[in-house]
Amino acid sequence: MVAVTRPLTLKAEVFRKSSASGTYSGIAQVWVDSGIYHLDQEFEYLIPEELDSLIDIGVRVIVPFSHRECEAIVLSRRPLVGLSQSAHTGLKAISKVVTSFPLNISTTQVKKFIGIFRQALQEVSHV
Repeated sequence: MVAVTRPLTLKAEVFRKSSASGTYSGIAQVWVDSGIYHLDQEFEYLIPEELDSLIDIGVRVIVPFSHRECEAIVLSRRPLVGLSQSAHTGLKAISKVVTSFPLNISTTQVKKFIGIFRQALQEVSHV
């Protein structure tokens, strides 16, 4: 019996743009709650013009992170004025604002919390 060859079917994949299109007012330094402790670090995201007035230090936002949407906290921000185009090429943009009021927490407190959280995870993983 001869095997029948069937046409090759490929799974469709959707790729997101590495940087969003639109106008931006600045760059935000955020801490992303990725759920993966070794990725707990600061990342940079573009601030869309339409969200500029809502984004301040301590505000919770949603950002694209590794093919999914994650919550993040804005640690700092800086304007795009004076930065070269290559300084923000490839950055993704903040998707939306979760809270329009800032959390009453400083960057130092966020970093301290992250350090305590990492230490607790390491202790639990060694048990």
